[in-house]
Amino acid sequence: MAKSQFIRINQPAGQAKVAALIPAAIDVKLRDRIGGVGGGRGGLGDVPTPTPPPVSAPPAPVTPPAPVPPANAPATRLQVLLAAIPRAEDGHIITAEYHNALRSALLAIADQFNIGLADLSFARTFAPAFLPIETFANWTLRSGIAYLSLEDADAEALRFNAKRSAEDAARATTSANTLCQDSLNVAANIRSDFLKNSLQAAVDGTRVAREKAATAFSTIDEPASATNLTAASASATVAAATIQKALAAISSQRRNDQFDPPTVRILDAAAKTLNNAVIQTRLALDSLRLAQDSLAALAVGQRPDRPSTCRGWLPLQLPDGAGVQGFIVAGSKVGTAAQFDISLVRQSITDSSELVLATRSLTADDDSFSEATPISTGVSPTDAVVDNSRFKYLLTAEAAIGAGARVQINAIQVACSQ
Repeated sequence: MAKSQFIRINQPAGQAKVAALIPAAIDVKLRDRIGGVGGGRGGLGDVPTPTPPPVSAPPAPVTPPAPVPPANAPATRLQVLLAAIPRAEDGHIITAEYHNALRSALLAIADQFNIGLADLSFARTFAPAFLPIETFANWTLRSGIAYLSLEDADAEALRFNAKRSAEDAARATTSANTLCQDSLNVAANIRSDFLKNSLQAAVDGTRVAREKAATAFSTIDEPASATNLTAASASATVAAATIQKALAAISSQRRNDQFDPPTVRILDAAAKTLNNAVIQTRLALDSLRLAQDSLAALAVGQRPDRPSTCRGWLPLQLPDGAGVQGFIVAGSKVGTAAQFDISLVRQSITDSSELVLATRSLTADDDSFSEATPISTGVSPTDAVVDNSRFKYLLTAEAAIGAGARVQINAIQVACSQ
């Protein structure tokens, strides 16, 4: 082989030619055994492995920035509710406003996810204790009901007053009799027949007055009621006189020097007890007189000045934030009523503006009724939500009747939902 055929592998040019003669399929280990550049005697040197071209990754999607509302854009309902939540500070009282504001904001957030509250309906019941409106005649109120009548209402009210007065008289005479018996017991050990007889007469007189008053009370609805009241009044007058005689007897015995100080103190105690009996007897006489006056007015009949119309209003306490659904009125009507209207009204606390939330005419109803009245069609759901910070809520009732008619309201219920 000629000299020109030898490749000098210890020169860079020679190493490149040797690397080009080695097939690519030769195992990498074989190439490592040959040796790298400058690896020593007989080494072929380090042959670098070709580096694959870099693969560029697909561009990441670009998320467009959220639109920024203009500075003068109106605030959303949720933003308004969130801004309305008060900030709590140490030392300040946390009122219902804090809770209600937070609750409203949470409900608005839940509304963003189409989550609503369950239907929590409830009713608030009110007795018809109407207040008068301006110069109109008010409803007649008794025992939790309101009514209007030209004849029966007066008779019933007068009979009720007579019975109540007779009951007061029976209670007062019973108390007077008990006090007189106590006075007799206190003076039982005093050696004076005159004093004991006087006290016994007071006991007997108040006992008779008690029995007569009890009879008058039990027969107040009977034809003999006036007679029995007169008899009870006469007995109470006699009882008062016997008590006064007993007091005079005590005063006379007290001036007697034969009694020692302990006995005098007993006489004073008996006199004090009898004085209380005198007060009770006077109360009984006054009550019997009132009962007699009521029965006398009942005998006369209908008052000529009895109005045939009435109008009243009832304040309502409704929970803040509740949705008013309507009202239910329970009562009765007998005869003809030209007008019998019930209305649920919302009134501003800053002026006299009103909004009728619901109204019902009961002129066509007879006998007993319990009518449900929904919110009027023209009232929006927003207006039906109770807002005690801006409005007050009330019920108005108006009626106009003819002779022999009677309208009565037993109770009102306001239906709400949370």
